[in-house]
Amino acid sequence: MDERNSIKQRLLAVLDYDGIPQRKRAAHLAAACGCSPSTARRWLAADEGADKMIMRSMFDLARGLDVDWHWLWDGEGATLAPRTLRINLQQVKSYPRHEVDRMMRLFVAWYAGQRKAVCLFDLVMANKLTLHTAARLM
Repeated sequence: MDERNSIKQRLLAVLDYDGIPQRKRAAHLAAACGCSPSTARRWLAADEGADKMIMRSMFDLARGLDVDWHWLWDGEGATLAPRTLRINLQQVKSYPRHEVDRMMRLFVAWYAGQRKAVCLFDLVMANKLTLHTAARLM
């Protein structure tokens, strides 16, 4: 899959997560980042040249959609922004909502410094547990 389609996949994941209907997506993107509706349509269609336009507007687009710009650009960095992490897990990786809720609770407990969560996260970072399994153990 080329990079334009990956960005398109993440844009669509955000719009799906937010419940934006198909016919209103270009207008929603245009309003979110301050671009024209035709530019937003090009982004959604992943037209040639759209990646350069997205690159110029990446920060405005990410800010307008309330997601991490690094994740929006290349699919990485979702672990530091809770909304981005939830969208990535639920829409891109297709975990069920209740499993995502478990993972988010683990993330919040880790961030708060809860001992069990910190230990579980250490195991996840060492590739000894998956995030999904660690969340179930929490």
